[in-house]
Amino acid sequence: MAVTLISSPEVFHPAYNQSYFVFDSDDSAENGFRYVVDVIVSSAVVATYKIRPLPNTLYGEVDIAKVVQSLLSKDFQLLKTYNATGHFVNYTLQIDEEYFVNHPFDLAIAASGGVLFTWPNFGNLTINPDGGVKTQLTSATLPPFAIGDLINVQQDVVLNSAIEGVHTVLDIYLASGVYYIVLDLPWVGGGIIAMEGVLTYANGLKARFTGLTTSEFTAFRGAFGFASFPNYLAADYLIDGSAKKLLTTIPDGVRISRNTQTKFACRKPNAARYAVFNLEGDLYRFQIASGTVVNFDAVPTNANIEDWWNGAAWVANTDDIDAALASLTSYELTLRTSALTIMSETKVITLYSECDFFDKYDITFMDRLGSYITIPFYKADSISASVERAELNRKLPNDYSLLDAGMDSYHIEETLSYTVNSGQLSQTEYYYMRELLSTPQAFVSINGVPQQRIVITSSNFNLLRQRTNKQRNLAIQFKMSTQDEING
Repeated sequence: MAVTLISSPEVFHPAYNQSYFVFDSDDSAENGFRYVVDVIVSSAVVATYKIRPLPNTLYGEVDIAKVVQSLLSKDFQLLKTYNATGHFVNYTLQIDEEYFVNHPFDLAIAASGGVLFTWPNFGNLTINPDGGVKTQLTSATLPPFAIGDLINVQQDVVLNSAIEGVHTVLDIYLASGVYYIVLDLPWVGGGIIAMEGVLTYANGLKARFTGLTTSEFTAFRGAFGFASFPNYLAADYLIDGSAKKLLTTIPDGVRISRNTQTKFACRKPNAARYAVFNLEGDLYRFQIASGTVVNFDAVPTNANIEDWWNGAAWVANTDDIDAALASLTSYELTLRTSALTIMSETKVITLYSECDFFDKYDITFMDRLGSYITIPFYKADSISASVERAELNRKLPNDYSLLDAGMDSYHIEETLSYTVNSGQLSQTEYYYMRELLSTPQAFVSINGVPQQRIVITSSNFNLLRQRTNKQRNLAIQFKMSTQDEING
């Protein structure tokens, strides 16, 4: 009885791509064979699959993507860095097997409290309520049954008709290398009866046998494109060497807000890592949190920067980072060790720098790898309001007043719908925005107020083709995910 893992996802894999496991068993030809796969999280079974073997190969195959997706949550916090525990789940698989069992037995003897055939639980009234001597069968191997199971006793040659047929298992115990199966059958007498036969579940149950426990896997909140997923390697995203990748899809050249944070995600090893910002040759940093999937600020500010590199050592920062950033349109971001060794790819961050006189809408989108990207929509905007009322008709008394109401509103809901516009988009920004609009989670900050969850209801890309260039912009319509209460 051995289960072998044939193939599996990467040890750290995106939850929203396929998560296939393929396995084999040397018992797959047994009658009624099935693989039983438990998905285990924090020692608890969260899902169980029962799988018939595939034709020809007799392999088992299961895609657990929907299970791990259901265990993730949306983990957006305003901390400068945090372990995004809602964006990943650690799990193992227990891959067992079950099939119909013909378990052999070879003797029938008395189960009593006597010296010769001592049954340890003979005097236990919970197991042996009437206290009588019972019939028990012997076996050289551990039976698959449990106390209370209904089993069918089939003798190769029927030597005792009372033993033949269906019985309940009262007890199973091991003594001197022999397994004893005690039946709910009074001792049939006649001393030791040498008989051979098989035991099966009487109600068609299958016996389950322990197979393989996999090593631990981690599924993170991510979804790679169809073309790129076959090339995905978990090792490329562990920040433990030069040019390792961050968990974000943002390309260089996309302008982000300088007023509301963008938060990148990374797969952090069990070692200290620092977000290091290169502002025209000056290096500033803060330490990112411990964890598995860590989110951190991608825009340096006075509030998040801790240290400055003076050319020889890191010292506590006293520079005005906000003032320095005001004159910049871009900077570089890397993750490094405390010794300045670069452990990640270099991200060139471009800041939105147009001068606008409209209300400022900073919309934060969760990208397809779990980072939160904030894009400014600072051009013309509009707001429309709709009011829905639920009303109840009531009869008036004979002496009613003109001030009495024949119709009462018991629920009033006002929905504000916002339409905002981007500036002119580059081709890179244009295609990236198409990805961000499919986000399952978005927030807005209006004129710097704290972010609030929104629901994007529609979007419209405008493309104006001119002789020498193309003008691209985006209009988004959204509403707050929670509306203000109305005094009805």
